[in-house]
Amino acid sequence: MHLYFYESHISGIYTSEYPLDDNYLYCKQCECYDTEIGCFNSAIDGLKGMSNHIEIRGSGGYSLEYILDQLKCFEDCPSYDEAEKILLQQEIDSMLKGETTITVKLEDGNFYTGYLVSCNYSEAINDYVLRFKVENTNKFCVITLEDYYEEVAEYGLDLTKEQPN
Repeated sequence: MHLYFYESHISGIYTSEYPLDDNYLYCKQCECYDTEIGCFNSAIDGLKGMSNHIEIRGSGGYSLEYILDQLKCFEDCPSYDEAEKILLQQEIDSMLKGETTITVKLEDGNFYTGYLVSCNYSEAINDYVLRFKVENTNKFCVITLEDYYEEVAEYGLDLTKEQPN
């Protein structure tokens, strides 16, 4: 079984067993189109394919519960906790492909780019630990995934301040 998933121009997700043509997707009143998200053969594929539409750690988007409700027609629909792990792993895999950088201010007062080089789960702190290599230096920065989302991704990392051990 496969389903086509669409995002309505007025919010919400709906499905179809067949691809919908532009005439169906177009709203004459709003003069807008609904958007095809993708065609998925399983809940896991759907979850991964809709990951950028799902609110995770304050990213905005639809709630995971809402997306799982849309995917419950598939036999392999995961639990909430399983879905969270799948999405987190997908994000980490994406981050490790070199797509994730941070801005780092070093002791010299200059700003550098840090590139993610490793990510490991720590049971001791119940979080992922990210290790960034700072460009053109021999320095590395280590932060938790939670810290990354809470401030580093948006504001950068200031290494001129004392860092916790």
